[in-house]
Amino acid sequence: KRTNIGMELVAEPSILFLDEPTSGLDSTTALEVCKLLKKIVKHQGITVAAVIHSPSEKSFEMFDDLMLLAKPKDGDLSLEDLYELWESQKQSRASSVDTYISNEGVIINVGSTLKPGCATGFCAPIYQIIHDSYQYAIDVGLEFSYFLKGLIIFWTKDPVRQTPSVFISFILLFKRACLQIYRNKSRFLFDQLLHLGCGAFVSLATNGLDYIGRAPKEVCSIAPYVDAVRCLTPSDSLQTVGVFAALGVTFCGINVVYWRDTSSGMKTGPYFLAKSIADIPRMLIAGLMFSLAFILFYSYRARFIEIYAIVLLTYLAAWQMEKIGLVSTGFALAFGMVLSGATPRLDVVKLNDSLKPISWVFDISAPRWTVEALYLKELDPRKWIEIHTESLNFTYSFSDYPKVLYNILFIALAWSFLAFLAMKLVNRDKQK
Repeated sequence: KRTNIGMELVAEPSILFLDEPTSGLDSTTALEVCKLLKKIVKHQGITVAAVIHSPSEKSFEMFDDLMLLAKPKDGDLSLEDLYELWESQKQSRASSVDTYISNEGVIINVGSTLKPGCATGFCAPIYQIIHDSYQYAIDVGLEFSYFLKGLIIFWTKDPVRQTPSVFISFILLFKRACLQIYRNKSRFLFDQLLHLGCGAFVSLATNGLDYIGRAPKEVCSIAPYVDAVRCLTPSDSLQTVGVFAALGVTFCGINVVYWRDTSSGMKTGPYFLAKSIADIPRMLIAGLMFSLAFILFYSYRARFIEIYAIVLLTYLAAWQMEKIGLVSTGFALAFGMVLSGATPRLDVVKLNDSLKPISWVFDISAPRWTVEALYLKELDPRKWIEIHTESLNFTYSFSDYPKVLYNILFIALAWSFLAFLAMKLVNRDKQK
């Protein structure tokens, strides 16, 4: 018990709430704990509020005030009032605490005081939803006002407890995040082997995919009729390479659980920034493992640094999505196999009037831009004449390559921002 109380006192709070600090102790030890609490109050100048069941009179005298919390009311008396109450009940065999509770206890049938109506009928759930939404809006508004106040007056302190500054918090959280990620070497290596195996699988799946241009006119003039299709359209399966690569990197992801730390006074900004920066080395190594395994069996034409940059940007975009990336991948596969029979091509989506309302989904998809980036870099080194003299397939263009990389980076930052908002706005009752 002393150890638990000491751990709570490390942060030097202004007020300390303790839940049953004397439970499981005999009366003598419980009295020692209560004396310790009173000593802490006098020497450190803090307020201690404790929930204690059936205390002895000596333990009870260590506290200045007693509040009986109950539904539907509470009672609050000072020790002077309690002494008067006890003097009048000296002849009773009940303890002073039981005497006080018996005098304060009042039974009220709440249900009988309410008239049947909307509040107790079918409207009750709707009223509860409206009430919870109103309280949530107030809570979010207060949080936003504190955030703006912290930006303007950055030296403000926590009114409840003494907490470190933003910079000190970031350093401490960054050290903790690095220990969590890199301390267990076997687990870290296993994660990298997962990315290595995923890259090898994608490399095997894309082994035979390539671009073969149209045959020359001299060959087409003597070619049989069954091979005439080679003279009209090139054989292009390079886009499938990017599709497999974009699906592979969704194996990465992190879990962000910080409710307990936030309820202890930790700020979300330093925590999120520390976790993100601590993940950068792991992300770099994971992207490198995937890229090295990807070129094992696939006959790539682009430079390795270009492939690595594309894969790394895709990792950056998928890192904050966590399970959402896998869910969206499954939805895309279900759409291709069930709804349409085949995954719709980008040019079909852009030109088909029935698919135009959902074309924005493709524009906000980082894997969609990954497919285009890898396609452009794999197609550019090839020597077929029509590659640089005619329009490319799938509405792609070599001049759009910088824009493609910017879009992947922008989507990655947008996912990070959404993750930060989710941490701040979701499950706020667990952050208090």
